[in-house]
Amino acid sequence: MRISPVLLEDREAYLDCWEAVADGFEKNFAFSWAFDAQGQHFLNLHAFVLTAEEAAAICEAQRRVTELFHAVALFLDSHPEALDALGIPDILKPQCLRRPLPYLTALGRFDWYLTTAGPKLLEFNSETPFGQMEACRLQPELARLFHPDLADPNRDIADRLGEGLRDSFRRQGGTSASVVAIVGFCADPEELAILTLIRELADYPCPVLIGDVQALSVNHAGQLCLGGAPVDLLQSFYSVEWYARDPGGPQFVDCLAQGRVRLINPPSTLIQHSKALFALLWLIAPQLAAPLRQTVERYIPYTALDPDPLLGRPALIKPMHNREGLGILYCESLSLHDVTRDDVIYQERVDAIAVPFPTMRNGRFRERRLLPTIGAFCAKDELIGYYTRFSPLIAGPRDVCWAPTLIEGN
Repeated sequence: MRISPVLLEDREAYLDCWEAVADGFEKNFAFSWAFDAQGQHFLNLHAFVLTAEEAAAICEAQRRVTELFHAVALFLDSHPEALDALGIPDILKPQCLRRPLPYLTALGRFDWYLTTAGPKLLEFNSETPFGQMEACRLQPELARLFHPDLADPNRDIADRLGEGLRDSFRRQGGTSASVVAIVGFCADPEELAILTLIRELADYPCPVLIGDVQALSVNHAGQLCLGGAPVDLLQSFYSVEWYARDPGGPQFVDCLAQGRVRLINPPSTLIQHSKALFALLWLIAPQLAAPLRQTVERYIPYTALDPDPLLGRPALIKPMHNREGLGILYCESLSLHDVTRDDVIYQERVDAIAVPFPTMRNGRFRERRLLPTIGAFCAKDELIGYYTRFSPLIAGPRDVCWAPTLIEGN
């Protein structure tokens, strides 16, 4: 993997191009988050380039892990008590065991990182997989303008993502008479732009409402409503687990249980989204068929629910109920003094390969060695495109930038 820079030796020319591109994206796509909070360019014209072999390795890893996750779902059918280890609220456990879709999720994102031993999975992001604006709108345009000699794996991501969402809609009983609500935190311009994009990409054959999570309610007839209007299907970037814990959660879950509302990404995605899933995989690995056991060993960092197996080793302590990157403790040598909470998992630290990246801050280039988190979107269990972020820490939420992900050859 490498970086394909744009006009690296001519700072003024790069800035002129960057400003024109950012202005165009803001006008055409309502893209308004080109800078991070520290004045660094979040949006980059430079491209992150995978070799054909690296791209093939990620595709193979994702295919095998998808099979593994389906096997875990079957395991949980026979051992529902294992849901306790995943930290899933009791109220949602029956919903998690229902699988209205034959694939993992209508829309999700596997987050990978590359090591000297190949791809390792950071997490499966099934509840809040942002990045659609960059992946569906910005990347194809930047590839066309600045990197025509490289292959764009996102060239048809928008169509395939939309088809995955519509397929979930149809399989769950959606018709032209249905009403879909797409909700998030609309006060955030970035989130509102993404919700609007999702409505465009999904192109549901029925009325579609966009609204705020806080405008959801359950009426006297037990129907879920957005701003007082009943809805039949809900697409949300707010976790169903959070809904269940919020005021009114039991009423919301009752709507699900009674079939009065269906989720485009059904509650079963909570299984794959759990931070404790990796620990469960390592616990049941000896019971799995050899190919699935090998998938765990090859692609899943060793993870445990208690610290003992990792004492004295480089490790991460991850809160089970935080979004990836928040509240993580990095330990060069895990000790019992680091163990202060119960709702965490312990994971071996497998170092990612860093790449020299020419970041721009306050009008100045600075080459930094950053770690790429390679988000691979999936729809109907297939890899459909990439959204890669760069940061000093592989799971860090701060000081993050984005660049299009392209592949050697054309």
